[in-house]
Amino acid sequence: SSSFTHIAKVFSTSRGFRAPVTIERKRTGELRVSFPSVPGKIPLAILMKALGLESDREIVDVISDDDELRNELIVTIEQSAPINAFKDEEEGSTRTNALDFIGKRVAVGQTKEYRLARAEKVLDRYLLPHIGTEDDTRLHKAYYLGQMVERLIELVLGKRTPDDKDHYANKRLKLSGDLLMSLFRVALYSLTRDIKYQLERTA
Repeated sequence: SSSFTHIAKVFSTSRGFRAPVTIERKRTGELRVSFPSVPGKIPLAILMKALGLESDREIVDVISDDDELRNELIVTIEQSAPINAFKDEEEGSTRTNALDFIGKRVAVGQTKEYRLARAEKVLDRYLLPHIGTEDDTRLHKAYYLGQMVERLIELVLGKRTPDDKDHYANKRLKLSGDLLMSLFRVALYSLTRDIKYQLERTA
């Protein structure tokens, strides 16, 4: 049997790139997130801290003000305790430690500076790209994840029913403009690739 009891999943689409983001709740109550370019699953609280919500209170407040829902987050919050920084710690802030946790997965064996830069790039480019791919969108991504978690826990507590993924309200329709844009992108990519090939042949 699966070790996960409930799942929240969205497909974030931007400029033809489709990035699934999945939050899974384990039987222990722990929440883990998976998204492209990061091996395995990241504990939710560590991901939220990497996005800029450095305190446990900030994370809980972003998700819900309902006490019953907040109690369901205790195990998840405890998962991030090892990366919390203390005021007299020299190694870095809680956010830096959280980024390095991710960096050790996406840049194995590299220097800390490179790991941090790579982790930030992955968060910007591959996590919820429809919100944006610049560093000033990280908090917005944390808030979006908070909404996903709130709905997931409401489902766990029986306060909402599962979403029907086949319902039109939960689908993105590709109309003529979207389809033409996709065709143009493919044609332009093919053209530039052919031009590059011809130039390299004649060089």
